[in-house]
Amino acid sequence: MHEVRRLWPYVEPVQVAAAVEIGNGIGGGGMQEQKIQSRYITLQEWAATMFSKPPHQNTLLRWVNDGHIQPQPQKIGRKWQVKRDARYVD
Repeated sequence: MHEVRRLWPYVEPVQVAAAVEIGNGIGGGGMQEQKIQSRYITLQEWAATMFSKPPHQNTLLRWVNDGHIQPQPQKIGRKWQVKRDARYVD
């Protein structure tokens, strides 16, 4: 029979939501689920949240290069990343 070997240490996948215990000061407490959000989203995700019909990718790239999105998006790897609170400035 073959022996099953595991890599040590075995790491469980990280969940996006974390449970946080909140006390009420009397000794009891409840569990509440807290969502973890990233600071940056992709340019296309940002456009989808800002506009009912998102502009074409070429238009979004032109806005980035012309400085119409503030704060200025950052290119991380191959994708443009935008802060969630960024706005279009005319």
